[in-house]
Amino acid sequence: MVNRFVASCAVLVAALTWSAPASALVFPFHEPPEMLGAVADEVVALDFDGNGWRDVAGVSRATGKATLVRNHADGFDSPQTATLPGNAAGTVAVAGGDLDGDGRDELLAALGDSGSLVVFRGRADGGLGVPYELALRPAKPLQAAAVAVADMDGDGDRDVLAAFGTSATVLANDGHGALTPTAGAVAVPAPYDLALVKLAGDDDPDLVVTSAYALTLVPGAAGTGFGTPVTRDLPYEPAALATGDVNGDGRLDVGVTYAWTHDHPEAPGLFSGTADGDLTPLPWTAQTAYALLLADFDGDGITDRYANDYSATFAHGAAGTFGRFDAGVSKGPSWERGLAAADFDGDGKLDVVSAQSDSAALNVRYSTGPQLVTSAANTWFGEGVVGTEGGSMIAIPVRNEGGGVARNLELIAEGDTADFHVEMNTCRGAVLRVEENCWLNVYFRPKALGARTADIGVAAEDSDIVWLARIEGTGVEGQSPAPTTMPITGTVTFGDRPPVVRLPARTPPPKAVRPGAPALTRATLATLRRSGLRFTQQFGTAERVTWTLEHRRTVLARAQRTVAAGSTTVTLKLTASGKRVLTSRKPTSLTLRTTGTIERVTTVRVRRS
Repeated sequence: MVNRFVASCAVLVAALTWSAPASALVFPFHEPPEMLGAVADEVVALDFDGNGWRDVAGVSRATGKATLVRNHADGFDSPQTATLPGNAAGTVAVAGGDLDGDGRDELLAALGDSGSLVVFRGRADGGLGVPYELALRPAKPLQAAAVAVADMDGDGDRDVLAAFGTSATVLANDGHGALTPTAGAVAVPAPYDLALVKLAGDDDPDLVVTSAYALTLVPGAAGTGFGTPVTRDLPYEPAALATGDVNGDGRLDVGVTYAWTHDHPEAPGLFSGTADGDLTPLPWTAQTAYALLLADFDGDGITDRYANDYSATFAHGAAGTFGRFDAGVSKGPSWERGLAAADFDGDGKLDVVSAQSDSAALNVRYSTGPQLVTSAANTWFGEGVVGTEGGSMIAIPVRNEGGGVARNLELIAEGDTADFHVEMNTCRGAVLRVEENCWLNVYFRPKALGARTADIGVAAEDSDIVWLARIEGTGVEGQSPAPTTMPITGTVTFGDRPPVVRLPARTPPPKAVRPGAPALTRATLATLRRSGLRFTQQFGTAERVTWTLEHRRTVLARAQRTVAAGSTTVTLKLTASGKRVLTSRKPTSLTLRTTGTIERVTTVRVRRS
């Protein structure tokens, strides 16, 4: 791990580029993130208590304390803290790993000003306990620090490398967690960030270090030794580092982001691993970001990128490429200086924990799963004769816009569903990777006179968010016209996101009207977890509405769409974290916020069984 930006996982290779995406995709994480009620400047994901769930730990310079937030099937516990024995006011770095082989990870913190390594042993009861401190350098203000964990001598247990100032010390593990500094120190530039990785394909980890305007590779040697460092100048100040095999050639690569990029657009941000363990810089790959994670977030076998500059951004990997200007962007600005990735909710997809730059507050972003966006560009059927059996048909595309591979697709339909016949067409049995699409066939067969509307969408088996598009038509009397068909074309238009319904010009909407009270039944906890909250609500005018289901300001579910005047049926599916909140807290009431031009707040009563 690192002293400025916690980085893990993967990067880029030969034929790797930051290429412009064809279109904007969604940000595949629930918003807002879950606040953990803890603070830290650097953060790490680890299993401190050995229960199989990834916990969150870190170090705060302001408080001089380590913090641990335990995780289990019911969610995160309240944070606990322990005072660090050294001076944490300067540069700090954190790492985690099982040093003594008991199935519980230790928390390690390198304190630059103290020149010491602090170790909290993992405990079955989950308490931080009393740490022990190894003094490795004389105390010195503004001393750089970094720490990493890896098996460096090939004996099967994890050793530790701690860097302070311009040298690093290898601490050999005796197999029971006792760390002994080895003779001599490894000369390194004052580290911003470092990683121990196997670039040469042997069992000797190599050391990759970013420092002031430089990237240094120190090749590993037999035992715990290292070879001669090789330093490459960088045109800008590096900000974050990540490593991993991106193009699947079996060799690790290195990615660097910068604090700024100005007059050297040809600068390398990616360094591809070679067969002899060297790194080849790839020009025109410079990227600005202050925090970086590279990993297979969605389980499709390809490395994705999560980064943060002014807002959190996400780019899906595809054949070794990423979007140069990130496709998915979080809704609000949020400077993040510490990042770690782990599956915190047990859904098989990586989530992200981060430390906010301004407040050091820790929060977790949970993966949404596949988000299938139904096009709203062509959903107006016009007039249809009541009782028509054939009816007009429009082929509507549905595209996977992020969050993972979509499987076992099902149709979601609400509203006047009896007036529209929807066939799954190519969506039936489809497996959609990100940016792939399928087609629905929708027929307008009105059963009643007047305006008929329905909201349709498609969800995958692990989708937490469903995007609905409104389809509309008007039922009229008269002789049935010849059926018309809007065929599938080669060009797919998805419009803006959230989907916007484009309708013929109509009478200007009236002034804002407060939404009606939602028609609710008292749901049980089990029903909410399984099916979500379903209700109808009256609106006096067409407007864009957001529904948020909360418990004590923790968001359990959220949906958003444009509604027309009249009755609207809504289904709020709980997020994975929302289900865990219900399981752990067992609330008897929830808060439902209907936010349009005017907000309405409703109390939702919940039965335990």
